[in-house]
Amino acid sequence: MKHIFILFTLLFSNAIYAQVTNVENQVRSYLEDSYISDGQIYRVMLNYEEEGEFDVTLFGGTQYRIAFSSTLSQANLIFTVIDFEQNVLFTNQDFDNTPYWDLLFTSTIDCKIQVKIEDKQNRSGIAVIMIGYK
Repeated sequence: MKHIFILFTLLFSNAIYAQVTNVENQVRSYLEDSYISDGQIYRVMLNYEEEGEFDVTLFGGTQYRIAFSSTLSQANLIFTVIDFEQNVLFTNQDFDNTPYWDLLFTSTIDCKIQVKIEDKQNRSGIAVIMIGYK
């Protein structure tokens, strides 16, 4: 029984890894050739009621593309960029939940990227975010 459990765990882990890798490749394609990745792949496992949050510094005069996707193909992934005073700088909800957006700030800003899954079936999933700049 122990060997069956180990085998099941390995197969399940490989399936999840393959799924996340596919999502990462999709997000990477949103950066295209014109954006350079910041070198980070932001991942978070979210239940349907949870929200993930990442702290980032965006430098003034640099154009950024924030791109994302999730392991739930039918889910809507909502991301919001806020400053540390809780002012909403951008949310993709205003733009039909587009999977990426370009941002340009005139001065350097520390902010948070909040992400949540809006899924009518109340499923959980892994959100993947990448930030590119040019």
